[in-house]
Amino acid sequence: MTEIELSITRLAALGRSPYQIEVELGFPPYTIHQKYHAALQEGYARMARRQDSKSKELTTAPAEPIKRQEKTMEEMSQREKLAETRRRYYQSRRAEIREKQRRYYQANKEKVAQYQRQYQQANKRKIAESRREYYRANKEKFAEWSRQYKARKRREKITQQGESAWPENQMPTGDQNGAGLK
Repeated sequence: MTEIELSITRLAALGRSPYQIEVELGFPPYTIHQKYHAALQEGYARMARRQDSKSKELTTAPAEPIKRQEKTMEEMSQREKLAETRRRYYQSRRAEIREKQRRYYQANKEKVAQYQRQYQQANKRKIAESRREYYRANKEKFAEWSRQYKARKRREKITQQGESAWPENQMPTGDQNGAGLK
């Protein structure tokens, strides 16, 4: 490793951001990612290993905030200029753009619905798997909804019959916290 790479690795291990490292070492913006990416990642890996081994207290000093200087249009690359121009355009015309989108959707509802049906048909398995995964991740929430739904249906059935199938002192009313029947 060269001296510059060692410096980058050391600063990254101390928790500095790439921008802060560039400012401290005097590099032009975004060069650290392009030329010294491996050294930067090695520094962050060292920091992660140190934090894992000493999880009780952090031994590194917090990075000092550096005020980000706004670039002038001459300093920006072509891609940055284009992104900035688009951002300003969309920010200044947000209401117009949303209105155009709404009008397009209203005029082409059936075409949009057809595209959605085609997508769903083509991706049935992927959609079903993502729904199953969501259900697995939120089992308790679905169980609670199911309990509330069944309790509501029982209450509706009882009130439709006109007479309660429950003895007066055992009528389900929910618990003290407001859960249960509503």
